Amino acid sequence: MRTLYLAGVILLLGACAAPAPAVVTPVPTTWPEGQTYRAASVTEDGQDRPPVPDTELRFRFDRPGFVVVDAGCNTIGVSSRLDGGRMTEVGFTGTAMACAPERLDQDAWLVEFFSAGPTVDIAAGAVVLTTPDAEIRLVPA
Repeated sequence: MRTLYLAGVILLLGACAAPAPAVVTPVPTTWPEGQTYRAASVTEDGQDRPPVPDTELRFRFDRPGFVVVDAGCNTIGVSSRLDGGRMTEVGFTGTAMACAPERLDQDAWLVEFFSAGPTVDIAAGAVVLTTPDAEIRLVPA
């Protein structure tokens, strides 16, 4: 009887120690992994926000939730958790090159944009990133 009791306790402890099932986060439509896009338009507070002269905003989509942004100065790695088509828990990596002030300002604006947790809408080969104050429309590069 004691062996049966011990076996039952071991089974119960094993069930308690089992790893939790992985949480599946919905990815908007199909994350364009490995694809590069450029900004076709950028608006802030309903007004056009053109890029700094002689720059182009480029976005490379890596694994789901990770985007590499190049805006003509530093390269910014944006990592996030995707939650219902929205980028949450956003973090950054990047280079720290000295550039002209307007290019550094453009980089800072992009960090602020992604810090707001944009929604990601992927459809018909285009990507639209939207926060309450701004929108970036991307087309294949």
